[in-house]
Amino acid sequence: MSKLLKNAQKTLLNNRRSGYTLPTNNKLYPAQWNWDSAFIALGYSHFNLNFALEEINTLLKGQWKDGMIPHILFHDKNTKYFPNHTVWNCGNKIASSGITQPPIIVSILRQILEDNNISEKQEKRVKEIVKKLKKYLEWFIKFRDPKKKGFGINITSMGKWL
Repeated sequence: MSKLLKNAQKTLLNNRRSGYTLPTNNKLYPAQWNWDSAFIALGYSHFNLNFALEEINTLLKGQWKDGMIPHILFHDKNTKYFPNHTVWNCGNKIASSGITQPPIIVSILRQILEDNNISEKQEKRVKEIVKKLKKYLEWFIKFRDPKKKGFGINITSMGKWL
């Protein structure tokens, strides 16, 4: 394995917290970020598929009842980060921001599934993840696509996972 790959793995593992990974190893961004978690999961999928699925699943724990997945989840409220959870004052089970980012998590999960052999145990987790991502896409269609132009992402392409 190249030194670059070893360093990438080491960075992800060093930034890992309880079920999610910080985008930096310092206090600059002490929260879980939607897009970052998607790309972090893709990175993990190359050497630890369970960490990849856990990264996504932890992000989905912050999903709102209407399907929206916030762009920031504040798992740790004891930070000096600003704007923090008290500024946003949002979230259901996990304090969060009140906005989201485009649903790249769907495309990344599809790539992860195409590139890996999914065990029977992992299959159940993946099906739950796909259900939640479907709800996320439905939220986008309902609230962010008033002209019904589409996003170029089709959850039904995940076939057996639905």
